[in-house]
Amino acid sequence: MATLEKIRKKSVLLLIIIGGALLAFILGDLLNNQSIFGRGTTVAEVNGTEIDYLKDFQELYAQASENSAQQGNREQDAAVLQNQVLQQLIMKTLMDQEYDDLAIDVTDAELSDYMFKVMPMQDRNFAQFIQSLAQQMSAKEKAASLLSNSASTDAMVQNIHKIVFNPTAFGFTNQDMEGVKAAWINYENNAAEQLKNIKFQRLLFGSLYANALERESLKERYNNSYAV
Repeated sequence: MATLEKIRKKSVLLLIIIGGALLAFILGDLLNNQSIFGRGTTVAEVNGTEIDYLKDFQELYAQASENSAQQGNREQDAAVLQNQVLQQLIMKTLMDQEYDDLAIDVTDAELSDYMFKVMPMQDRNFAQFIQSLAQQMSAKEKAASLLSNSASTDAMVQNIHKIVFNPTAFGFTNQDMEGVKAAWINYENNAAEQLKNIKFQRLLFGSLYANALERESLKERYNNSYAV
């Protein structure tokens, strides 16, 4: 009940409005690589949480620029891309604060289950990533043997995970898998955020409907209001 009350008191729409207002306020300053908060590399502060240019913004912006170029958007305005990245960081910070406040977390078992069973079916990029890795890994005998014994898609993903995080056991060097491991961890981080958001949405929409106790209470109050 306490959790539901928290959600009822906090509107996601309000958070978006606050985030949008904050974004409009600080965007112009970001483009000049200055901080309106007086701290050298801080580009924004959301409810006391700082977003740092070097720690948070720079890497995400570099990834976004690379993805944009790979998609053929080489002429995309840098200011537009910076706007998108900053908005993403602000929303992530706001949502992380909500997750912490509501004690929403993702267990290792939940994350593994989602990565192995759900993402290969629902995330095209991850599915292509897995397919490409399976082809590359088949060049090594031990890796090929492990993958050929995969009885299902989720078993295949699990086996690829084993190879990525223990490459020397399957004929690869740690350096061979360095970039792949980083990409996998990035997918895991995104998956964890998706799972947290799913849990948050379930709590949010569940809070919009009265449970059995609340329905009984409403019924009793309604009946009492017409007692003679």
